[in-house]
Order: sequence, then structure tokens, then C-alpha cells
Amino acid sequence: IWKIKLNETAKTFASANVLPEANHNEIVGFERKSFPAAAIFLKNPAAAPQFKKRLRITEKLLKRRGVSVIELQTKGKTFLQNAWRTIILADWTAYSLARLRGVDPTETKIIDQLKTLIK
Repeated sequence: IWKIKLNETAKTFASANVLPEANHNEIVGFERKSFPAAAIFLKNPAAAPQFKKRLRITEKLLKRRGVSVIELQTKGKTFLQNAWRTIILADWTAYSLARLRGVDPTETKIIDQLKTLIK
């Protein structure tokens, strides 16, 4: 959801993966910093200690390479409440970023162009 919202609404490039898989491929793309980047980590307080350790180490490695690390603690009494709050936060974050960047959050010109060319 975060990737979709940031791409379409904020008109900014976003990619998504989960740990530990991201430690085997995406992290290599940060060896040479060639573009401004931020990593958003959605943290669940119920995560296993070994996972939390992996997350801390990954964040540290990214910060050393100049990547902005944003930590978001998920909040909710139930899994469903947690999920919905995270989805709503993604919506508002993407909308706010679009407004800050001066772009129309509802416009999707390139998708419209693509559909026209495919016809």
C-alpha cells in the first residue's frame, strides 16, 4: 500500500520489500548512493527479538550510507486495527507529500498516456 500510494499519489519513486528478503537484494542498491533516498520501516512491537535485531542493524547500515531512515511504530490493539491505521497513514503521508511537492495527487498523466498508446 505504501509503495502504491507514494508512486501514484505523491508522484515519487517508491519500492517495497520485507525483511529479511530486502537484506539479500535491495540493500545492495545502497552501496553507492547516487540519489536521495529514504527508507520507511513499519515497526511492530510484537516482532520477535531476532527480527528487531535485524531491523536495527539494517537501519544502521543504511544511515551510514546517507539514507534517511523513518521509523513508524504501528499502533493498534488488534492486527486489523494495526493494518487499517497503517493504510490510513500511508494515504495521508502520500497526499501530504504530493501537496509539498506541488503536484496534483489525483492526476495520473503518464498512466493516461500509456493507456492511449496501448489502444
